[in-house]
Amino acid sequence: MSKRVVFCALSAIVAAVACSSATEGPSPSPAPSATSAPSTPAPTATPTGTTAPTGSTTPEPPPPACNPPAKPDELYALSANTLILSRNQSMCEYRGKVMLIVNVASYCGNTPQYEGLQNLYKKYGPQGLVVLGFPSNEFGEQEPGTGQDIKDFCEKTYGVEFPMYEKIETNGPNAHPIYKWLKSQGPEFAGDIDWNFAKFLVGRDGKAVKRYLNGDLPESPEIVADIEAALARR
Repeated sequence: MSKRVVFCALSAIVAAVACSSATEGPSPSPAPSATSAPSTPAPTATPTGTTAPTGSTTPEPPPPACNPPAKPDELYALSANTLILSRNQSMCEYRGKVMLIVNVASYCGNTPQYEGLQNLYKKYGPQGLVVLGFPSNEFGEQEPGTGQDIKDFCEKTYGVEFPMYEKIETNGPNAHPIYKWLKSQGPEFAGDIDWNFAKFLVGRDGKAVKRYLNGDLPESPEIVADIEAALARR
């Protein structure tokens, strides 16, 4: 190959490289990074102390103290957890009211008594009666559901508005303290609960008035008369 041909080839390569560099242009320099402001940590949430139905680990605060203080042997010294939020509620909140305390179940032959209990609460509640429902699964496993199941059933089926509490046991070593107290108030109150919807009437002074069998209907003349008499005592 002649020197002239080699020279021409090299010239062509140099020209092509120069053309390519002119077309692409110089590589852009990286943009200087902006100075970031120091980040402020998010504030830490303050626990409210409310236990959610999902099982929050936040400890539940104790119920407010009675004023005047309850004596250790009074019903007002005891408390129970509410059905849904598991709020520890002192019986002291019902001081001065007449209480009808009932162990309840959703799948029992006595379950229609919910209607009579709600009727009593609606009629006599403004005068100072409060009905307290304590679900229990110990009799024939007739209350197997969750707290939400119980709430939904009672409200949708019987329009229940009176206070309801977590499932408990009424007999034996694991009996709830409220039921231990109720059954210790004299020979007429003693003995195991025999079935769902047994009832205890407590007066405005916090003393047990009467115990009723599970088959005694809430709106029976006897129970109505006893409630009216208890409400009349001041």
